[in-house]
Amino acid sequence: MKKVAMIAAALLFGASAVFAVEGEVSFENKLSSDIVEIAGGDASFAGFTEKVKVNFDSENLDFGLTGKVADVLRQVDASTGTGFHYTYAFPNYKIDTGSFSWYVEFRPWQWLTLGWSDDVWTYGSYLPVWDDNVVTGNIGAANGFALIFRPIGGLRIGTAVDFGYTVVEYDDSADPDTTFKLNWNFGADYTYGELFSFGVSARDILGKTGDSWDGSIGVYASLLDLAGASVNLGYTYNDGDGAADVAGDNLITLGASYGVGPFGIDFDLAFAADNAVDTYDLYIGAIPAFDINDNWGASLEFTFKTNLSSGDNAVASDIFIHPEVTYGFNNHKFGLGVGFDICGSDTTITIPVFWKYNFKK
Repeated sequence: MKKVAMIAAALLFGASAVFAVEGEVSFENKLSSDIVEIAGGDASFAGFTEKVKVNFDSENLDFGLTGKVADVLRQVDASTGTGFHYTYAFPNYKIDTGSFSWYVEFRPWQWLTLGWSDDVWTYGSYLPVWDDNVVTGNIGAANGFALIFRPIGGLRIGTAVDFGYTVVEYDDSADPDTTFKLNWNFGADYTYGELFSFGVSARDILGKTGDSWDGSIGVYASLLDLAGASVNLGYTYNDGDGAADVAGDNLITLGASYGVGPFGIDFDLAFAADNAVDTYDLYIGAIPAFDINDNWGASLEFTFKTNLSSGDNAVASDIFIHPEVTYGFNNHKFGLGVGFDICGSDTTITIPVFWKYNFKK
């Protein structure tokens, strides 16, 4: 906590010095909850989550902070123990210890960026329904230092060092054993105007466990704007994090968006070849959305995860359906929906709600 407070204080102190510089400040706070979880005939409070983001962007300096606290007062079975990521506020309730991240980008010249804790994503690694990127698509440093070169317009070449601690062994009765790990990453991408982008990346290229290589390699391409449509394609080798719970030695991803007038649709696909029977190897997601007027909107999120193998250890398929209506005015946006999560023979029903406030100036 002291380290987090020192980082936050340093960045806030720096912010006071650079706000006089011409730039853009953006702020977003989102408070959300599934309200209630109904499963197996039992109902419990789902807790709530709060996430705040602050960013400053200028010609030579960008920085940002993101903080998140999740599962606040979510009801749990106290007999399961505290676990690694949770602390109890009251018996039978828990609070996620949360997350805090930050980044700084400094450009002494427009052809060179120095980045601290700075994710630099290739366009083609993004999946719009999952709303995240394949980890290997990061040519920057999530927890380290990066150098990004721009020798000519549209071309980025990045090299970065990520460092941190990896959990080696853990049980509920003791602190986890950890080992320090340093990863060297490299990548490049080229973007042609607003038409297309192509990128390659390699992460943890020196990593090795025994005789196994720990690194990953990715190739990503994106059509940025084609008559209202954008398409992201990716192939990733040996990405242990995967996409939307799908991971494997050979990961293929597709993310697409299309919009015309008040109608829009996002689509995701992730497939891992030669996957284990106890993990997902196929994910499909779609969100058609419609703007009823300037304030009201409606959407229907659908995701499907499955394992194409059969056998006693095959993981059960999971289907998630989430219709939602939203209302927005000025800097505020509210959402109300119903979530149906069908996993094998088990069904969980939730009532997701959120309030989001944001501004830019």
